[in-house]
Amino acid sequence: MRTTLAVLCLLAASSFPACRSEPSGASASPPGAATGAVAAVPTERTPAPVTRVRLGRVDALVTASGSVIAPRLTDLGPEVAGRLSAVHFDVGDRVGAGAVVFRIDPTPFEIELQRARAGLTLARAEAAQALQEVDRMRSLAAQQIATPQQLDREVTRLAVAKARVEQELAAARSAEENLRRTVVTSPYDSNVVERQLHEGAIVGPGAVVLTVQERSGFAAELDVPAAAAPVAFGDPVLLIVEGAAAPASSTIAAVNARIDPETRTYRVRAALPGEAGTRAGAFVRAEIRPRTRDAAVVVERAAVLNRDGRAYLFRLEGGRARQIEINVGATGGRLVEITDGAEAGDVVVTGPIIERLADGAAIGQPASPESGALPAAPSPELP
Repeated sequence: MRTTLAVLCLLAASSFPACRSEPSGASASPPGAATGAVAAVPTERTPAPVTRVRLGRVDALVTASGSVIAPRLTDLGPEVAGRLSAVHFDVGDRVGAGAVVFRIDPTPFEIELQRARAGLTLARAEAAQALQEVDRMRSLAAQQIATPQQLDREVTRLAVAKARVEQELAAARSAEENLRRTVVTSPYDSNVVERQLHEGAIVGPGAVVLTVQERSGFAAELDVPAAAAPVAFGDPVLLIVEGAAAPASSTIAAVNARIDPETRTYRVRAALPGEAGTRAGAFVRAEIRPRTRDAAVVVERAAVLNRDGRAYLFRLEGGRARQIEINVGATGGRLVEITDGAEAGDVVVTGPIIERLADGAAIGQPASPESGALPAAPSPELP
């Protein structure tokens, strides 16, 4: 019976805490404490890796695309109206500088030249006769046989005859020039890329018979994203031309100062060495490496937050991450150049955490940046 009562008492004590005996010296809730109150817990700080802004060099890489362009593309057409009598080249043919590419029937122009030359001969004869009459009239006037009025009249006729000679001379020269223009030549060493007319067609000024493009001096015209590292004259570039056997190395020869507001790109041009791009219009992919300063202010790319077209850093100040806006220059595979907004030595938060970090967020004990361990900074309590 006594053993059974002892077991029942133990079971009751374990089921009902009120039955447990309190150790000596223990007391109940402190006087004045509200029933159900929870003790205050210090706010936790966000742990985050950090890095340091420092001086260095950015090996930037900018990719762009574009097309091969010919230095000169010329439409060849007649300067005089007539019948197209011969076209000596077709699409794909190579044309040397000065080679005759087509001809206009010269017959009407040869006749016009003969007429102009005959008129010039007649005008010169009339001028010679007028000059003789002036000399004769002066002699008679000196003998007082002819009146001064008669002499003046012959002098005027001589002036008119001389003017007619100049007029006929200009007509002859014009006829010679028109005859010369019936033969059209290539202005430079080129390839024929288009033919629009054939023999027998009646053509005139403004018509296009052949289109030629220069064989040498090709260039790549590229569209560079405005958000990429700035590209400048002389920057090295590797050109991968569609259909070419191997990439070609070149340098930026021209940079357009205007940014297209629709594509947010600007155009640059790089010469193609040799005949690496003999086909105008071929697709080109380019890898440009902008030259950067050796002692630029740089930071890891992982520390830069890009949002709404602007760039930011979270600088560590007194245990808090302060969001600061920066201007970015060249961008490399690992580093970013800072042109304004931060200085070498600034400690900034890095890594994916910056995507969800708020300005003024409390940061826990930071990791050591690459340039050296940071001193242990106290973590102030939130106000």
